[in-house]
Amino acid sequence: MNDKYKETFEQFRKQYPGAKRGLETEFAAFCKKHKDWKEYIPELLKGLQREQRHKETCKRNNEFVPSWKNLTTWLNNSCWEYEYPEIVEVADKPKSQWDLVDWEKAIKESPDNKRFLILSGMQQGFDLKKYL
Repeated sequence: MNDKYKETFEQFRKQYPGAKRGLETEFAAFCKKHKDWKEYIPELLKGLQREQRHKETCKRNNEFVPSWKNLTTWLNNSCWEYEYPEIVEVADKPKSQWDLVDWEKAIKESPDNKRFLILSGMQQGFDLKKYL
């Protein structure tokens, strides 16, 4: 009977992207740490997939994505139970504060700062030569 559980655990372990030890070592440590381990085995892969989706969404939104924990740490902390906040994907999220500037408007409305604004914008990669 434990072979069925161990096989399911191994499928999960192979998909886990962080550092890990061998199957026997990880499985024995997991069973020792969690007395109700048979109940948790089916939830491991679901929890891993939730975390993967969360990290992928954060990455697409240019948000901080922490590195993967070691598998032992992930299991000891019952990370399969984590609930992640809903993240709204932003299609054209600005990459920096400079993307938010309306350069043409700023240059027209600030004649005293025109040269500074043009040079600042050009340093950020915006084509503002026509305003020089």
